[in-house]
Amino acid sequence: MNSKKTGRRKFFAVLIVLLLIASWTVSFTGVGDKFGNLGKQLKYGLDINGGVYVLLEADTSETGAGLTAIMEQTKSVLENRVNAMGISEAQVSIEGTNRLRVEMPGVENAQEAIDQIGRTAQLRFFLADGTLALTGEGISDSQIATDTTNGGYKITIDFTSEGSDLFAKATETAYSGTVVPTMTDEDGNVVSSTAIVISLDDEVISAPLV
Repeated sequence: MNSKKTGRRKFFAVLIVLLLIASWTVSFTGVGDKFGNLGKQLKYGLDINGGVYVLLEADTSETGAGLTAIMEQTKSVLENRVNAMGISEAQVSIEGTNRLRVEMPGVENAQEAIDQIGRTAQLRFFLADGTLALTGEGISDSQIATDTTNGGYKITIDFTSEGSDLFAKATETAYSGTVVPTMTDEDGNVVSSTAIVISLDDEVISAPLV
């Protein structure tokens, strides 16, 4: 029971991150030294090597602890993306309550940087044997709200017509227990045959049970 609840919480957090990244308001500057005090703390200095910073503002009505959790989750996603780009001394920091600042020294192509870190998260759902069941395109809308009953936050999901059919088929197949698991969870353990494996940007982040 506890593992199912944990899986559901992770599942909700992933979808919140997906929603948030899809609704960023983005501004940026090109090469130069317009980076403020944070830039001066970098080892090589953006004023010497040039670089790009990207300022992302969350378009959400969520406040308080719920917003804080969302910002931390999204910060982690962006850090993974920046690290994958191999940029030395890059920093991702939260500004205020609803902004994220990404500083990338030595990067000259601002548009490429935005395309790389500001793209919508790629959410995919798999059966335990690696069969792709559904992508984020199957979700038409999602809303964040405070969970007044259990605390924290919750999310409501609207599937597209096709997405609803695919998700229903996937959960039915997973529940049957006939799937031979080959995928591993975020800890490297082989998942249960009744799991729906969720990946974000090609990285497994949760495997809740049906």
